[in-house]
Amino acid sequence: MLFAQRGELDDLAALVSEVPDVVARPAFAAQLLQSATLAGRLEVVEWLIDRGVDMDKPWPLHRSLVGASLEGILFMTPLCAARMRRRSDISTYLLRCGAREDIFTAAFLGDLPLVQQLLAERPSLAHVSDPATDVLAITPIHHAVAGEQLSTLSALLAHTTGRVRTGTRALRAAAERGNRDVIELLLEHGADAYAVGAGRWVLDAEIAPLLAGSGASAGVGLDGEDSGDWVRVSCTGNQGRKDDPAFVASLLRYGARVYERYNGATALHYAVKAGFVQTIGVLLDFGADIDALDDHDRPPRDWLAQAAKSVDRGAVRDVLERRSRTR
Repeated sequence: MLFAQRGELDDLAALVSEVPDVVARPAFAAQLLQSATLAGRLEVVEWLIDRGVDMDKPWPLHRSLVGASLEGILFMTPLCAARMRRRSDISTYLLRCGAREDIFTAAFLGDLPLVQQLLAERPSLAHVSDPATDVLAITPIHHAVAGEQLSTLSALLAHTTGRVRTGTRALRAAAERGNRDVIELLLEHGADAYAVGAGRWVLDAEIAPLLAGSGASAGVGLDGEDSGDWVRVSCTGNQGRKDDPAFVASLLRYGARVYERYNGATALHYAVKAGFVQTIGVLLDFGADIDALDDHDRPPRDWLAQAAKSVDRGAVRDVLERRSRTR
């Protein structure tokens, strides 16, 4: 992918000469074409299409562009990628080569005239499932949410009867972006908030009451079951996470359950291992069991042995001992 991103055409050509599957396999080729398009590498785009790469085959957008809720399931065509990044030379070239317009691209980019035209011709397009993914029903509505396009979202919802298909995922994506207007519009059209799940929406003074009032719970998983997934996003030191007691307290206020387990251990186990002293205090304030055992019969204090060298073990021991004495 780096050769395509950097425009290193000679190196890419040499690689394809040695490994023809790089462009012969549709999935590899689509990823290459999207990488080159997003990076504005017209010469690479031309080279790939000259070698038969499908200019209309989409590839999922990176998490940094669509968020965790739509990661790996929201696909974008090269034409959509070019327009999103305002690569006018590439979009002009793709159209000249016959690239197709579609409802998903129009929804994501906020092309209201095109959305209205397509819906006038075929109203059912508002909730058609993207053929690029057979895992979930990802519709133009999800694309409009990902692009934060309120006008196209409104037009699509106006042509939708009944509840929004996989509306919870659309709500979760809007909550990740902190987009109240999109959230309100989805809720007005019956999107189910219950399984929005754990996220930083709990810290938003406007969005948190709105979602909670519609049934959202930070203690529910993707399938609507009670879940300790909130522990992963708030009490582990993974992915550079820091001690964030306000986040943990808000999760617990909005439905996370302090006794729920994540991969066989409690939130307190993970907070001890991460060295999150303030979070440990919050968990104990909310009733965490200081002697709870993990699946290997170890209490939270034993997880300190697994902590990174940067963890202040003394501070962790102090808070555990102090709170143990005052129980």
